[in-house]
Amino acid sequence: MERIAFSFRPADNPAALEALWRDLETRADGGFFLSWDWLGPWLGEIDTPPILLEGRSGDRVVALALLCPVDGGRLSGGAVHLHETGQPDIDSLFIEYNGFLLDRGLAGAGAEVQCAEALLAEGARRGRAGGWERVVIGGAAESTGAALAGAAGMALRSGHGMASRGVDLAAIRAGGGGFLPRLSPNTRYQIRRATRLYEARGPLAIAAAPDVPQALDWFEAMGGLHQETWAARGRAGAFGQGIFRGFHRRLIESGLPRGAVELLRITAGEAVVGYLYNFRHRGTVHYYASGFAYEDDNKARPGLVCHALAIEHHLAGDAARYDFMAGDGRYKESLGEPGPEISTLVLERPGMRVSLGNALRRVRQQLRG
Repeated sequence: MERIAFSFRPADNPAALEALWRDLETRADGGFFLSWDWLGPWLGEIDTPPILLEGRSGDRVVALALLCPVDGGRLSGGAVHLHETGQPDIDSLFIEYNGFLLDRGLAGAGAEVQCAEALLAEGARRGRAGGWERVVIGGAAESTGAALAGAAGMALRSGHGMASRGVDLAAIRAGGGGFLPRLSPNTRYQIRRATRLYEARGPLAIAAAPDVPQALDWFEAMGGLHQETWAARGRAGAFGQGIFRGFHRRLIESGLPRGAVELLRITAGEAVVGYLYNFRHRGTVHYYASGFAYEDDNKARPGLVCHALAIEHHLAGDAARYDFMAGDGRYKESLGEPGPEISTLVLERPGMRVSLGNALRRVRQQLRG
């Protein structure tokens, strides 16, 4: 096993860190949420610089991660969160496929375990004043959990997992026949019926924002539709939470010119049917947020129609996968197939505190159940 030498320091120089991070990205297989396109805007929005974990093999950087410590009190002890803050209003950005950014040359060499061991050791070294006893990986990729499972000297807990869903565009191209024929008869019927309804108002069209000003305009319009939908359900929408708006405006401004972000608008004649906000990374289109013009007529299915058009749009391009990511949604079940599971992982050193904490969690679960 190739041994990694770790160091820790404040991530308080974003320009230097960007160069370091983007260099490792070219040698790593991390997804969009481990890219600087996501983490750069996140760093720009949080108040306190996180801790940078840097792993080297010789003079080569092979591992990077950003960590936010949180004081958990005397009973549970401190925790450190990977690429999240531990603050719900900020973490409502919902990172997915989370893990360590690792040089692909370390694949299968236990690099994830070495990173976790180094984190737990650093937390113990810092002591009670500024240390931690747990490593929390929210929105963890299934592969991260598999790599850490069974590691000696660590206790691994996994929270409730959510299956992601997606569409294998490369397989559809290879098999021919298009996207709609692969859906259930009922889903095809709903899409075709809604399409006829919309086309009676004017041609259905899908367009991508060509520049940042247009993308930001569509982002705000999408936010208005999104908030209307959630307000009608008696719930707060994402656009009214924490740093959501500022973070995504930063992400769009930096990511759209790089091709990492896309804003799609779907129209029927002059009327807007909906907006889709997606991330693009190494052949995958990640659907992240939307705003749909819902109507009283239940024949109008703006979500199904917008996603079906977006999938056909990317099927005509070069994307390999359209990823709905994790979370509930009937349209995800209707249009996508199950993919990797996303969950929260917690790593701890075995001991009395861990045993007591697990016992308390079991009691809470029994009381709730």
